[in-house]
Amino acid sequence: MSESRKNSRAVRPLAEALETRQLLAASLKGVDLSGNHWLLRLSGPGDLSVTQQPNTANPNGVPLGTPGLIDTITMTGTDPLHSRVYGKVTQKGSGSDGRVFFAHMTQIGGISPNVSGANLGLKLIDMPGFYLGQTSTSTTATEPNISIPQGVMTFRFGGADTTYTPTGGTPLNQNANADTFVINLGLPYSWGTSIVVDTVTTDAQAASSSTTSPTQDGVEFLVAGRINTFQANQIKGNSQFPSSGFLGGGGTIVQANQEQLRALVGPIGFVQVGGNATNFSVQTEDKISNYYVGGITNNVQLLAVAGSRTVEFGKGMDSVTIYTNSIDTLQANAGAVGSNVTSGQQIKRVTIGGDVTNTNILAGYDQKLSTIFSNQSVPTTFNAQSTAAIKNVLIGGSIKDSIFAAAVQPSNGAYDSPQAMFFPHSYIHAKVEGTIDNSTAAPDKPKQAFFAKQVAVTRGPVNPPNVPEAPYTNNGAPPYGHRVGAGLQPTVPGTYKVSKK
Repeated sequence: MSESRKNSRAVRPLAEALETRQLLAASLKGVDLSGNHWLLRLSGPGDLSVTQQPNTANPNGVPLGTPGLIDTITMTGTDPLHSRVYGKVTQKGSGSDGRVFFAHMTQIGGISPNVSGANLGLKLIDMPGFYLGQTSTSTTATEPNISIPQGVMTFRFGGADTTYTPTGGTPLNQNANADTFVINLGLPYSWGTSIVVDTVTTDAQAASSSTTSPTQDGVEFLVAGRINTFQANQIKGNSQFPSSGFLGGGGTIVQANQEQLRALVGPIGFVQVGGNATNFSVQTEDKISNYYVGGITNNVQLLAVAGSRTVEFGKGMDSVTIYTNSIDTLQANAGAVGSNVTSGQQIKRVTIGGDVTNTNILAGYDQKLSTIFSNQSVPTTFNAQSTAAIKNVLIGGSIKDSIFAAAVQPSNGAYDSPQAMFFPHSYIHAKVEGTIDNSTAAPDKPKQAFFAKQVAVTRGPVNPPNVPEAPYTNNGAPPYGHRVGAGLQPTVPGTYKVSKK
């Protein structure tokens, strides 16, 4: 079989063409103002260019080779099956953290592969030392952004930082503007996108008066179609100024949205944050399979219109908000504080390793999830709907001022009210290790935390879950490699590697 393929006149020209295309490459070198030397290289079809920010001597941009800050990285004529962009910081500047910043990245045009109807774009971008940031000192500069309309299968880069300020520039958290870095990734050839970053950092500016709101800066990952993996070591934000969790409301947002041409909705395979997450939101109009934060959570939000499979927290579930159609498994090693989980249908299993305080976990509520996704806002109230359950609840600590409810319509917000309505066929099975003190959340029934048509609660020891949590053995390690996707398994702190098949 192999010999006949080698001698085939029909196959030979195609193989030779592919070999020629693989040899095409573009390579560029530069140095930033911190003395960091960098290299960018495109392998495969296409071309690559880099323009630097201007200065007094170079109003059209500082030439490459002369110290300067990157304005725009442009890729053109790429092939989604063969074009790869690699970036590397070859030498750190003295006293520098080694991060190289760029303000814009764009992809233009491309070569169509021999597949009918396939999109253009790139196969891989792998540049872990490069971060999106405002490198211009102009007060009228365009907000930093990444635009790859034809998609990229795997995109690994350092991340984004709204707090980076070049010498002579105005910090974005002092300019009274709500600055938003948009990373727009179109539908790739594989119909799935993997994103790997080290850190995403956002900030906010205090309100100027008692009648105004804080000015929120944000980073938005807007992905058409499926997100195979979104992976980060840390998501940093200003804990004093919570973001809204919706587009335009600051913080870090990862959204899988519908690809318009083929009307493909965007499910999410994996969301994995190895360390802490602050002002972090994930949205999909479809399902999310696996969601994991290994560190401390602070104002974290999840919106999954079609449901969630596994949602896990290593350090506990603090200041977490979840809107979803269903949940298979929800678990946290430590306790839950100030969190709200609402499911349209059942929640199969909830395991909390510590105390549950000021937290509501509700199943069987019509949230109008598609409307939340499209309007980027939440209704003031949710109505109960029939037939829902929280099948198994395991609490390894005590419960204080918290509600677990399945298809119960409260009366004036009170689940313990005699006027509350209980839908038939709703039930909760629970086991609690500690005590229940619900004197604030349920003053009429202060020793009751579970509300459904049928409730079965037992007392006894509960083993906490074993979710991987920070700090890890190799804390601070960057994400491992660019080969993410199927077979991804957690290993050491903030790192994930691909299992061999």
